Amino acid sequence: MAFNTKTSENATVTTAADELKSLVLQRVASDQLTLPAMPMVAVKALQVLRSKGASLQAAAAVLENDPLVSARVLRIANSAAYATRESAVSVAQAVARLGATSLETVLVEVSASGVFASRNKDINAACRRLWEHSLATAVLARDLAMLVFGQVGQEFAQAAFLAGLLHDIGKPVLASVMLETEKKLGGHQGATWMPMETWLDLVEGAHRTVGLLVAARWDMPALVRRGMADLGEYEPSEPHSMRNFVRLANTLVKRAGLYAGRPSDERFDETVAEGALILAIDTERLDGLLAGLEDRVRQRIS
Repeated sequence: MAFNTKTSENATVTTAADELKSLVLQRVASDQLTLPAMPMVAVKALQVLRSKGASLQAAAAVLENDPLVSARVLRIANSAAYATRESAVSVAQAVARLGATSLETVLVEVSASGVFASRNKDINAACRRLWEHSLATAVLARDLAMLVFGQVGQEFAQAAFLAGLLHDIGKPVLASVMLETEKKLGGHQGATWMPMETWLDLVEGAHRTVGLLVAARWDMPALVRRGMADLGEYEPSEPHSMRNFVRLANTLVKRAGLYAGRPSDERFDETVAEGALILAIDTERLDGLLAGLEDRVRQRIS
């Protein structure tokens, strides 16, 4: 009787995958994850911005100590979202252009971008697509808030941007934990024995909890965390709930094809129509928000 080596290999992979999944979920449940920290320069700059008598000049001086973070802040300040006729050529000019509120948001964006990376080639490619999706969701969530509230809603719109930006941050964190756990189980860095389907299954199952843990560690406001908490349904009883803005933005981005993850069986058109009804937004105006979205996102990616 011939021994089916392929079947044996598949069984081994399945057993290892189940063991990996169990170990990672145990770490999540027991709060034993090593959560990513903000770059120290971003932490210090945020402390300056939030201190009594906050000074943009002092924040710029802090940022100048880190060329990588400075370059990313400069790039975002010169993107279409903030650009003027003349490009900012120094950190001080970039900070002055952004202002205190926008600078805080940009520092969180720069910090989060570093989390969406992996030493595993396949996972790194998926994380890059996740980052593009997260940025697009952030941009649309902010635009939706501005559409509903106008200029008086700028503070809410900034919070919506951060909620959209961070709503998937648990996914790359879990990817990192899984690589670490896989190595301890005898896997090899960069090996392909763990099917991508397994990674996606575990990431989808636990990332929301992990994302909220990261948001708490980064001292994100309660309003931001509420927009990250549960995007599986709207809150029709509270039309202007942060969740409604982020869920609608997230669905619009998925429908536009900017997504990395399992194929969803969600009916995007119906979800968009429901969200537009709850927020009292004409669906034709949503099409206007989507115009040029991919270009806006790519301009922000360093």
